[in-house]
Amino acid sequence: MHYLRRIVTNVSIVFLHCLLGMFPGAAVAVNKIAIDQVTTVRAEGHPLTRQVPIYGCIDSVKTESLRFPNKGTIGKVFVVDDQTVKKGDLLADLDLSVVQRHQNELSARIAQLDKKIQVALAEEKKQAVHVFQNEHALSLAKQHHEKQKRLYAERIITQTQLDESAFRLDERRSMHLQSSYLIAKTHDKIALLRQHQRDAKQSLKDGQRQISQSELRAPFFGKIERVHVKPGQAVSDNDEIVTLFDPAQMRLRAVVSHAEVRELKQYLKKNRRIPVTLVWQDQSIDGQVINILPYSRSETLGVDFLVDLSQKINKRLLSPQRFMMIVPTDRRLFTLPADAIQDGSFVVKVSDSGKIQRAAVTKIRPAAVNQHHVVLESEQLQSSDEIVVASKVSVHEGDVLIKDTGV
Repeated sequence: MHYLRRIVTNVSIVFLHCLLGMFPGAAVAVNKIAIDQVTTVRAEGHPLTRQVPIYGCIDSVKTESLRFPNKGTIGKVFVVDDQTVKKGDLLADLDLSVVQRHQNELSARIAQLDKKIQVALAEEKKQAVHVFQNEHALSLAKQHHEKQKRLYAERIITQTQLDESAFRLDERRSMHLQSSYLIAKTHDKIALLRQHQRDAKQSLKDGQRQISQSELRAPFFGKIERVHVKPGQAVSDNDEIVTLFDPAQMRLRAVVSHAEVRELKQYLKKNRRIPVTLVWQDQSIDGQVINILPYSRSETLGVDFLVDLSQKINKRLLSPQRFMMIVPTDRRLFTLPADAIQDGSFVVKVSDSGKIQRAAVTKIRPAAVNQHHVVLESEQLQSSDEIVVASKVSVHEGDVLIKDTGV
């Protein structure tokens, strides 16, 4: 009889499991809890950061060593080291006293040459008349001598008369040659005077260009890093006058260890830039990692990378400096009441649909401000989550929190 009762009981249990399998909604009843039965707080979280030691230099993306295009002597310097200047501000100029004196001399010489050219041109006109007259006289002398030669051949005139016509021809030829020589000489003189005048005008033009380039002005807004000259100093077109940089476009080039660069690369795959904070001496500088370079200046130390700085830096750091770089991670820290922790390993949160869920947490330390709060680390919490800290009824995972108790 007892054995038969056990068989019937087992059959009943199997039948019950079959029914539950056919109607899964009837397996466990969903516990609905009114919202006024629990007390929740919003999770206050922020990204967990880590500190990475790096070594590097800070330079401006926009730096220029300014020079004069011509040699000369420094007249005045209008700026000092560390001074901020605007685009177009006068930085320095050249002493123009010698150049201006030379310009005045050239102007006087050009005027003097012009007078000489006018005199030579007038003389050339007179000589051209003489050349024309002598050419005509020579032509007549040639005709007369030819006639005398015919008359002498016919024995009409004597040898003396023929010799006299030949002498007159030689005289006219000599006068013609002399006048031609004189006008050619004057022509060469005029050409030489004009060449001297062209040279003087070119020198005057060069001087005017030098005067127009005697002022050194700032090509962009920036800060004077260093003034390299002083008044009265002779400079060439290769000498640096002023070094100017833009403090609003600063960039750090640093080296990070091979162990740290892997995580930076992974973060850059998810984000175009990595927001970081650089700590140097007593300064805190915000910036963004923009690129990890394929090569390094010191491969034994690590890998080079670039950080664009988000704030103005008034000094270039061209020698390597040690920085502490604060880098964000995917982990987050939360500050919650200590009562929210269940069994020291999880908290109860309410999803957007009102469903009760567990979220694993790790206790880090007590909160600094409120002794009843603790700092937690969790990958399962978001800053928008509502955390259950107290309840008037039993709360289990899977329960649903509702606003209206009549539902």
